[in-house]
Amino acid sequence: MKKRMNTITIPILISGYIGSGKSTLAKKLAQTYHLPYISASTIHREIMNEKIAHEKGAKTKISNGFWETPAGKKAMALRMNNTLIDEEVDVRLLKELSKHPTSVTDARLMPWLYPKKAIRIWLTASEKARATRVGSRDNISPTQAKKEIRARLKKDIKLWKNIYGIPFGKDLKPFDLVLNNESFTKEETFDAVQAFLHDKTRRKN
Repeated sequence: MKKRMNTITIPILISGYIGSGKSTLAKKLAQTYHLPYISASTIHREIMNEKIAHEKGAKTKISNGFWETPAGKKAMALRMNNTLIDEEVDVRLLKELSKHPTSVTDARLMPWLYPKKAIRIWLTASEKARATRVGSRDNISPTQAKKEIRARLKKDIKLWKNIYGIPFGKDLKPFDLVLNNESFTKEETFDAVQAFLHDKTRRKN
């Protein structure tokens, strides 16, 4: 089994809408295959902490659910008015992938922006399913979660279209695997992706 895991020699790039399970899958794959995990949220947190001024120098904690908080909405407004923030995030992510060419990341734009060979995975589920997951994660109602993720996604798509011309969520040609995990548990999502990776590396060898 370990020999099969070691056959992965290129990055695994995971993307999808909010609540599709990107980070959960990325962390599990990194742990299972003994690969570095490059967290898009961590890099975004570092940059937003540099950009947003806080009382007494306190830093913002960007974690799950951050973008739905008042501070998160201020951060989003800053992003919309300063596209250099997202561009800086992506530059840092590309640098990390250059340092760790065999790794896993949940950075949503990397399947389009990373110029080299990689395994590109898109996770999808209905808005209702994703809102239920986000609501459970962030301890808010599915109705509120649906409202929040819809508003954030609309802004993200507009921002990325303006910066890169990427039709996020519509152009799925870059992806090796498009997985609808609507009715999957996180374990079933992982099992399906692992089976795909095993088949892909087996055919390669």
